[in-house]
Parts: sequence; structure tokens; C-alpha cells
Amino acid sequence: MTAFQEKLAEFEERNVAVIAASVDLIDDAKELVQKIGLTYPVAYGLKHLRFAEKTGAFYEVRRSIIHASEFVIKVDGTLLGAVYSTGPTGRYDVNAILGVIDFDIKQSQA
Repeated sequence: MTAFQEKLAEFEERNVAVIAASVDLIDDAKELVQKIGLTYPVAYGLKHLRFAEKTGAFYEVRRSIIHASEFVIKVDGTLLGAVYSTGPTGRYDVNAILGVIDFDIKQSQA
């Protein structure tokens, strides 16, 4: 989340919104936002199983958690990319996302 905050200006230059979503309740989500200094929107209170069913994210029953899932979605709803993690590794690199966006912009201008 902090990597996206650090590159937020680059997303804004491309007219791209960064949004995070969490299963945390509002107080925990607010605490995290303040702790790491996020300025982009963070949705809270997502329902674990419903989110997993709708997105394909990995739900871990034992700990009742959703593993990190990242999506690059165009305004028209087209999915440009998705990464599903089952642990602390295997997540999207923020620069890779910017590259996907830049590629799509170039393709749409061709």
C-alpha cells in the first residue's frame, strides 16, 4: 500500500485512481490509513467470503482472511491485469502496474 502512495502522483498523471479495499472494520482501517499515511481511498468492511466468490481471491478458512489481490481495471470494466497472492510474496510491483497502464494507453492511441 505504501508503494502505491509513493507513486500516487504517477498514477494521477495518467488519470488513474488508486483504491484499496479491506475486510477491516472502519476503526482498524482508519488506524492503518493514518499509520502509513495513505491519501487515496480505502474501502472497509468487505465481506470475506463474498469478496472471494466475486473476485476469485484466496480465502483462508483457518485464519478467516482474504489474501492480497490486486486488480487493474479500466473505466469500462475491462480487466487489464490481476494478481492473486497466497502469502507475503507474489504481489504486483507498482512499476509493473504503471507499465501495464502505459501499454494500454499506447495501444488505445494507435
